[in-house]
Formats: sequence, C-alpha cells, structure tokens
Amino acid sequence: MTATAEKTKIRLPQHLSHSQCSSLQFCSWRYVLEKGLHVPQQPSWATVGGSGIHYATEVWDNWTLNGVWETDRGQIEKLFHDQFDKAIAEREQQEPDFPKESWRASGRASKQWPNKEDESWWRAEGPAMVMSWVTWRTNNSQWEIAMFGDQPGIELECNPVIGGQPVKQFIDRAFTNPEQTDILLVDIKSGRAPDSQQQIGSYGLGLLETFGVEARWGSYWLARTGGTTAFEDMRLWPRERLDDIYRKAQLQRELGLFLPKESNMCSGCSVKDACFAVGGVNSDLYPTPWQIEVEIKSPPVPLD
Repeated sequence: MTATAEKTKIRLPQHLSHSQCSSLQFCSWRYVLEKGLHVPQQPSWATVGGSGIHYATEVWDNWTLNGVWETDRGQIEKLFHDQFDKAIAEREQQEPDFPKESWRASGRASKQWPNKEDESWWRAEGPAMVMSWVTWRTNNSQWEIAMFGDQPGIELECNPVIGGQPVKQFIDRAFTNPEQTDILLVDIKSGRAPDSQQQIGSYGLGLLETFGVEARWGSYWLARTGGTTAFEDMRLWPRERLDDIYRKAQLQRELGLFLPKESNMCSGCSVKDACFAVGGVNSDLYPTPWQIEVEIKSPPVPLD
C-alpha cells in the first residue's frame, strides 16, 4: 500500500471498557490490530487458564448461595478440569486457525515444566488455585455475596456512562458484611497483581450508576498467593478522575492516535505476526497507522 493509496476504514467498538482503556495506554497499535482490524489472535494458556479459574470460582460461589460450601479436594479438582475444558473449547471455536500445540505458554521453563506454563502446568496447578479461593472464602465468611435486587454480586454486569462513553463491565465479585454497611469489590487475577487500581475504581462507579449502591473498598484476589491486595479506598477514584481517563481514551480513538510500543512484551503479543513494528511475518497483509481511517460505530453519549 503506497502513501497515496486510499486509506483502510476501520470500525472500533461503540463501547469502552477498562481493558480497552488499558490497551490504548499500553500499546495502541495492538488495540487497533485486535479491535479494528480483527487480526486472528494466537491463544495463550495464561488466558485460557485464567478463564478456567474464573468459571470454576463462579460455579463454586453460586453453590454457596444454595448453602453448599464444597471443600472436598476431589470435587474441587473436578470442578476446575470441567471449567478448564469449557474454556479450551471456547477458545478453539474462537480461533480455529490455531491448534492447541501452537498456543503460547508464559512463565519460565524449568526441569519440571520444560514447556513453561502450558496445558499440563494448568491442569496440575489450576485445582490448587481454585482450592485457594475456597479457603479464602471460608476463612473470610464475614464477607457475604451482596445482592442487588434478585441479582447476586457474581459476574455482576454494569453499564455506566463514563467520560461520556458507554462502558461495559462485569464485576467478578461484590461482597457485603452482615450489617450490609460496607461493599467490597473483588476482581480475580490468575496472574500477577495489576500495577494500578483503575479497574477496581471504575467498577465502583459502575456499581453506583447501575444499582445506586456505593462501594467502600476494592481489591484484587491473587490466585497464585491465595490472598488479596491491600483494600483500596474507593474514594480515591471519584467520577471526575474516571471521566477524564475515559474521555481521553475516546479522544485518542476519534483522532486515530495509534502507535506501536516496542518492548520486551512484544514476544508474547497475540498479534505480533501482524505488527509492522516488529517485522511480523504477516504484517504486509495489514495497513499501518498512517494508512487507516477510524470510524466509531455510533456517536458518543453526551455528558450531562
């Protein structure tokens, strides 16, 4: 494609989300490859394993709503494998061009795990992570699943407007104490702890807008350690702060301010083969940042 050739028009999602804002901040060209050009994404075992953890803990927490607090390790192991298999099947359907043998494995190779954190690693370690959730919930039973009308705080969908933009959210867990005086929002992480509490902060605003309930605290639960990060005071994330973040993310999209960020993370990128900046083997099949024209699916929602 030459510099004078007609530009490729790309359509970006109407809504924003925390993950989209994070992608725009970290590597905005990867965001375009994934969301605008819909490049096939090489699956990673970290993502699939994380989905298995999320699905399994969700099933277990729904059991507790019916009074079943399952602690048998054999049952927990079966629960994880069933949900891990579900996550694998979903990913195979989404990306049929990538056989499981080609899925990326993160972590470091070792004598025990020469192929790093692949399917075998997740099948060995995943049940222990789910068991850690069971232990944490059992040891902290003073935090009960919060109810919002007839909806439990499990994968709770919220659709706020932040920075004038419609936002999609799914809050992993919302807990309350027996007196129902405090709300704690928890996001489950199967990898390392995030560097920022922005995700939790935006969930607080989503909960307030969608259900009229204010959360006092937020935290990440880490599957690899079995505990939470320090509780974040949600007052550190007022609407004005979040509006500013999402408004600027939308402005970046509208102006087409997309650039690759080359770093040591590129080797693990799911769309690296399509990226011109790292000489991806398929990069000649896709336009570059100066060869695209952006279209948002619908006009932004005006601020009040």
